[in-house]
Amino acid sequence: MWKTLRTALKPLDPIRVENRVLAGTPDVNLAGGAWIELKYVKRKPKNEEKIFVIPHYTPQQRLFSKRRERAKGKTFVLIKIANEWILLQGGVAAIYLNKVSLTQLKKVAIKIWKKTVNPKEIQYYLTQ
Repeated sequence: MWKTLRTALKPLDPIRVENRVLAGTPDVNLAGGAWIELKYVKRKPKNEEKIFVIPHYTPQQRLFSKRRERAKGKTFVLIKIANEWILLQGGVAAIYLNKVSLTQLKKVAIKIWKKTVNPKEIQYYLTQ
C-alpha cells in the first residue's frame, strides 16, 4: 500500500511517520501539512451491510483528526480493502469509521478507486 501511495504522491513529498511519542499521529505527512492515516484490510466483508470494523483505528487517531481539523488542518484516512481504495476526509472517518457498514462508509467517501489509486486524482483530492 505504502509503495503504491508513495509513487502516486511523489509530487507532494510524502513522508512516512512512525511517532511513538504522540499516539494517533497519522502515517503520512505531505508538503502543505496534510496528514493521511493508512488502513489495510485483506478481504472485503462477506456482508457489506454489517458494521465495518477496522480493529486498528484507535480513539487517538479519531481524536487527532478532529483536533487537527478544528485547527483548519487537513486529515484523511485511506483504506485499502482487497483491491479497492477508499479515501475519507479525516473528520468524516472520525464520525463514521467502525460505526457504520461498508456500504454506508462508501457513501461518505471522497473517492473510491478500483484496483489502484489514480495519481492525478488523489493528488487533487488531497490538496483541495
